[in-house]
Amino acid sequence: MGEQMITVIVIVLFIAGLAAGIPISFAVAIPAVVYLMWNDISLTMVVQRLFAGIDSFTLLAIPFFMFAGRLMNEGDVTDRIIALCKAITGAIRGGLAMVNIVASMLFAGISGAATADVASLGAVLIPAMKKDGYTAEYSVSVTVMSSIIGPIIPPSIIFILYGVLSGTSIIGLFLAGIVPGIILGFAQMLVVYLEGKKHNFPRGEPTNLVFFARSLGRSSLALILPFIIIGGMLAGVFTATEAGCVASFYALILATVVYRKLKLPKLWDVLRGTAVDSANCMIIVGTATIFAWVLTDADIPEKVGVILASISDNPAVILLCINLLLLFIGTFIDNFPAMIISLPVLLPIIDGMGMSRLHFGVIVCVNLMIGAVTPPVGMCIYLGSAIGETSVERSAFAMKWLLLVSVGVLMLITYVPQISMFIPDALGFH
Repeated sequence: MGEQMITVIVIVLFIAGLAAGIPISFAVAIPAVVYLMWNDISLTMVVQRLFAGIDSFTLLAIPFFMFAGRLMNEGDVTDRIIALCKAITGAIRGGLAMVNIVASMLFAGISGAATADVASLGAVLIPAMKKDGYTAEYSVSVTVMSSIIGPIIPPSIIFILYGVLSGTSIIGLFLAGIVPGIILGFAQMLVVYLEGKKHNFPRGEPTNLVFFARSLGRSSLALILPFIIIGGMLAGVFTATEAGCVASFYALILATVVYRKLKLPKLWDVLRGTAVDSANCMIIVGTATIFAWVLTDADIPEKVGVILASISDNPAVILLCINLLLLFIGTFIDNFPAMIISLPVLLPIIDGMGMSRLHFGVIVCVNLMIGAVTPPVGMCIYLGSAIGETSVERSAFAMKWLLLVSVGVLMLITYVPQISMFIPDALGFH
């Protein structure tokens, strides 16, 4: 009876913390401390688990990729990519909205983070779309929904975290995300095209082969970065962390020497911003690790497994329940803590089904990225709405069809594993 009571108290405290809007690191740490005190476990466990959660060489890749993304943002890369996207989409109805999506697909190979996508591309494209005749809320909705592609197409910060937590090959995860990310982008473009015909969206700018070649040449140095990262990791030249270092150095050379857009005073701002973002990320990872240990110690994974088994023994139904659970969790919790908390619960179930952890990693990451753009906690939609000077509610309503098709792609990825596993299987990653 006492064990059940403390489990309920922990869950209630966690939910209450989220509802009260306190920082997520405190929302997960406070229930964990209460659990330890209830069971008369030394609070030194908090320090031990906190340190163990971030004591990983691979996790060092996260601040390096954050640094590379910020350098690219400040180094004139955004404008070059947008120009290339305009050359690709041409005079299609709804062309500027499609530029937004294609830019997110290309920018994915540089930043690996949805918020960076919204902040950099949104700052340019949301005002441009509004000027072109799109409503503010639709401009925001396209920017925000397309941003989920960024962390799916490699390199991806969220895949790095999943790989560390699940013991899965990070290069395998990067490869597994390529096709799902491309399908997600094309599915969103189809929605924009159909909505463009229905609502008579403005056409994009006419283009020609010369303009395309010029735009491709201006952005080529930035676009080869993901090939350097993936190629180097596949060849065994460097690890994920070393790939982050290479990406940072390459981005620094581009921004300061080649494009000459990043000056020394601005570089200090980039370093400071990266340090703050990295610290926020690591404290969340560390405190969420403590909470994940508490859930495991309280046998929550086993209890959840029993509940799912009582619903059905059909793997398809269990996967549907897991998707619904992750979509719900992602709506209320940021993707990093959501992953750290949910994986100890879900991985034993997946292993029992004989499912590939690579395939499941793509499912988890797409789920949580969809949650990252939906209120009440979705940071991307708040950021996009602020840029677009419109309400979160109006933006959320405007993205309903893009959200629906993204969930449809998620279901396709879930039930057709070959979409994710085709490239990893072909290259020997299982």
